[in-house]
Amino acid sequence: MGTFALMIGALVLQVWGIFLQVRGISASEGPTILARASRFAQAPEPSSVAKERRRSIAPSLVQYVITDSPIYARGDTIKIKISAASRHVTAHAIFPFVTPQHARADASYNTSEGGIYIGYTIPNSAAPGLYEIEVYVKEIQSKVQERHTVEIEIKP
Repeated sequence: MGTFALMIGALVLQVWGIFLQVRGISASEGPTILARASRFAQAPEPSSVAKERRRSIAPSLVQYVITDSPIYARGDTIKIKISAASRHVTAHAIFPFVTPQHARADASYNTSEGGIYIGYTIPNSAAPGLYEIEVYVKEIQSKVQERHTVEIEIKP
């Protein structure tokens, strides 16, 4: 054992002695108190079911979902950037501009931009107005999925 460790050990024993004196506890009762305290300080071991549940409930998969601009014109390309907590995700967006069936665009990982991107060109037939685009992010391994929305405006 090093000299530093011995000095720390001696200091801990001195502090423990002072603690016992202040509390009016005899030195012979000290080990009993330590044993009780350590028993209460130990958390019970979680069951295997609790461990599995903790593993399957992931924190948020996404840090943020943003567009490159809040306002677009027909014919512009919307770029949605997804900052995910993991690279092991897939993503897609549902664009409400095309009726009766909405358009779906899948995400790709763009290393030069440093993230997951979804690009979609607004059709010339899109009506001006406010739109909510639904973005779905799914973790590949656990199949946990999150839904996020981004709002944009299409100007005339």
